[in-house]
Amino acid sequence: MSRKQVSKHKKGSRSYKTFSGSKSRTRGKGSFRGSRSTSAGSKRHRKVPKQPADKQIAKKRQKAVMTESRNQPPLHSLYREGLYSGGEALVEKWMPDGMLLPDVTCEDIIQAGLEYYRSHMLQLAGTSEIRDLLWTAIVEKRPLSLVRLGDGELLSLAYDTVMSPAEVDELGAFLPYAGVPVPDASVQISLIDAIKTADYIGVPVSRKPAFQMLMFRLFKHYQLPIREMRLTTSTINYSLYHTGYMIPLLYGRRILLIGNKAVSAAQVLRGKGINVTGTIYPVSDFSGIDQVLASCSKYEYDIALVAAGVPAVVICQRIASTYGKVAIDIGHVVDEMINNEAAPG
Repeated sequence: MSRKQVSKHKKGSRSYKTFSGSKSRTRGKGSFRGSRSTSAGSKRHRKVPKQPADKQIAKKRQKAVMTESRNQPPLHSLYREGLYSGGEALVEKWMPDGMLLPDVTCEDIIQAGLEYYRSHMLQLAGTSEIRDLLWTAIVEKRPLSLVRLGDGELLSLAYDTVMSPAEVDELGAFLPYAGVPVPDASVQISLIDAIKTADYIGVPVSRKPAFQMLMFRLFKHYQLPIREMRLTTSTINYSLYHTGYMIPLLYGRRILLIGNKAVSAAQVLRGKGINVTGTIYPVSDFSGIDQVLASCSKYEYDIALVAAGVPAVVICQRIASTYGKVAIDIGHVVDEMINNEAAPG
């Protein structure tokens, strides 16, 4: 056998093919790590770690929430529909048949309508006006009661009168905290008597259902002559405090603090050099009003600051009428007095 034949025989032999193929596969493995054969092999041997039970539950919940959200209209869609229903839909309802009103929005129509009704509007006393009235009453030692009507007072009056108990319970879950566990007829009578005889009454400027719109219904129901009342805003307590008018009114005067946070507020005011002559607490609800008023007779004071929830309306009015003092319903301003000692004044 010639040398050429021997060489040909070796190249075609099984041992050569095996060696050659093995070598080529080795080169391929090193050069092409992403090859199909390599990936398939690693997939067959890869073990997927098992997720903890809590992660599996969370994943299922997330999937359920996503499914539910897909079945509900998006929030921006609901917002647009609500905006339309409460605005342009009303314009559409009252638009004469076959007519268009180009380039005029619902807001434009409301502005024009308000201007038309300007003569029907009531002027509310502003912050500086109330400050001056308080100052004059303090200097002249005349009685003056400043009370405020918020959602707590209005919902108490609405209970089983212009609203069902269930409606009031839904909107006024906070009423027990505000001193009205059950706004029964005795509570309502006390409130109405105080509102009728208070010197100045703070009323809400918000036209939300539980505020101004409810107030108008209640004034009609209880036959309260709103146009004969001296009114300011229900946030007059904050206005007086934040403008720096309230604290200066107290300097050089004897102050009586009434409410569950009276002691803490007294510490802050005394730290400012204000003469706090007494504190009356606690004030739980309407059943404790008579006791509070009896305690007032034990102190010498010029101004009573009352932070006692809904009962504050009655307490302030009776302090003014019974003892001839200035009584201010300061509400949650007492919290700002306690938490912000660097307040104006």
